Amino acid sequence: MQGIEFLQRWFAFEVRYLYETESISIRALKPLVDCILSLECLMISEKKEAALASPQREQQCLCTIRCLQSFCACLSGLAADALRDRKLVELNHEPEVLVLASVIRWRDKLESDARNESQNLLMTKTTKAQFFDIDYHPHASLLNIDAGDIAFVAMNNTAVERCHNLIFQFKELRDAIWGRRECLDHIDAHLDRDETLTSSIKAFELAYLHCKRLILRPCNLV
Repeated sequence: MQGIEFLQRWFAFEVRYLYETESISIRALKPLVDCILSLECLMISEKKEAALASPQREQQCLCTIRCLQSFCACLSGLAADALRDRKLVELNHEPEVLVLASVIRWRDKLESDARNESQNLLMTKTTKAQFFDIDYHPHASLLNIDAGDIAFVAMNNTAVERCHNLIFQFKELRDAIWGRRECLDHIDAHLDRDETLTSSIKAFELAYLHCKRLILRPCNLV
């Protein structure tokens, strides 16, 4: 009789343990899931925007900006969980920084293309049409960005280099986050143990910090 009672209590313990473990894992993975969901909305909006013509495209631009804002809002929570160091985490990722960096990178690309007359124009159009070639320069007008400020920053080689790096790291981070959507069932709830994800987040945070200092504080260029 005592053996049966022991087994019943042991079974109850196992059920409770598994339930609590699953609940803890779900709470731990919530920042990553939030980022995946917001990133999916952003990707869908970007894809629709690329397929539309004016004036529908301009309307879709507004949706893309809102989706980008939502994704940026989720990044801080994910970065805090993955890096475990608040000093490395930007508390408020501003989408304006990404848009400005994209504008400056786009201007630099146009100038480079103009200097290289032998470049294949068809290849250039094909490259620009790639879905994951992150490009937010059409959204600049929606943020009331002063053209003079953009031109001033774009003349600084250091700023241009950091803008290129920020967009590149942003793309890498998006790929890393999106790649985890299919392994949520067996992913380690301790996100700081995911070396690929943490390195992508750390590289993006560093690139974002350096770029933000130059873009939002032009006096640093002097």
